[in-house]
Amino acid sequence: MATSFMPVFPSFIIMWWLVGVAAVANFTVAFVWTIELAAGKWKVILGMAMQFTWPFGRGMAVVVAWIFPNWRTIFQVVSAPCILAPIMIYFLPESPRWLIAKGRISEARSILASGAKRNKKVISEEEIDIKQPKSSNQRKGTIVDIMKYPKLRIKTFIMYCNWFSSSFMLYGIALNWQGLTGGLFMNFLIAALLDFPSKLLALVSLAWFGRRLPYISLTFIAGICFVACLLIPRGVYPNELPIVVLSMISSFCVSASFAMLWMWTSELMPTTVRNAGVGSCSFVARIGGILATTMGVLAEISPLIPTAMFASSALISATISLFLPETHGAPLPDSPEESEKVPLLQLNQVFKFKINRNEEAKK
Repeated sequence: MATSFMPVFPSFIIMWWLVGVAAVANFTVAFVWTIELAAGKWKVILGMAMQFTWPFGRGMAVVVAWIFPNWRTIFQVVSAPCILAPIMIYFLPESPRWLIAKGRISEARSILASGAKRNKKVISEEEIDIKQPKSSNQRKGTIVDIMKYPKLRIKTFIMYCNWFSSSFMLYGIALNWQGLTGGLFMNFLIAALLDFPSKLLALVSLAWFGRRLPYISLTFIAGICFVACLLIPRGVYPNELPIVVLSMISSFCVSASFAMLWMWTSELMPTTVRNAGVGSCSFVARIGGILATTMGVLAEISPLIPTAMFASSALISATISLFLPETHGAPLPDSPEESEKVPLLQLNQVFKFKINRNEEAKK
């Protein structure tokens, strides 16, 4: 809201940059917080429900901008709900997993006992048996701690590639919507409307088919669609309709797979470094989004260049993700040592998409 009162452009740029940093950081912490508070199917449902805030916010921005064409008013209206955030946070408990990882066992017991009471289960704090995960050394929960462990380090680098590719493709396509519709409001509206079913597909896929199969399949489909766009001759079909349709399918697939990355990454990362892991992945994704702004310049040289880059990104991401382990139904690791016990897949295992649906259903 303070950005709307900035009198000069340099101060506006600084405030707007701070808004962007805060918005992404807050969503990352909120997502990790949510999945650590829930378990089983509710972890997926609540975590993925948060993803619907993106298309809802984009749709809200279109409506507000249409009603209030002044940019200052737009900023004030869309930021007004944020005033309620400090009040709502007061009613949320701290993550028991984080408290346990930090050795604050009594506080974790109190929260778990309170949760059991709200669910009409009679259990005292003394009956809750909690043991702090064994750790070989003291750590601060930073990206440096992640890089000390070889298997966790490789998983993180693969996720960096996935987040970068997904953001690069998603924003690269989104920035070209105006060429399809010719109108700014319609551009945003199309993107928001496509986002809702893609997030729903992500939710259903994660609940029924795990993490590996949906992400790899959707990313691979997006890559094939981009390759098909390269093979279709330009200037032959009215309004380049086949290319437009394939681009929309790619955007839909990438939007769904991008949403899945939040859940998959959070489940791969140990509790002690989960915020750092997901946060650093989100940072890498912003780099991909920034580089996506150059696609318009490259398209002026040849429209095939951006498409070829999108296709390469998708196919590489899908291929290296074959080596990541399935996390569906598996307990969240609380320490890097626990994460190290979950190996990367060998070459003869990469096409085995086995999920533990029974364990997920029990929780």
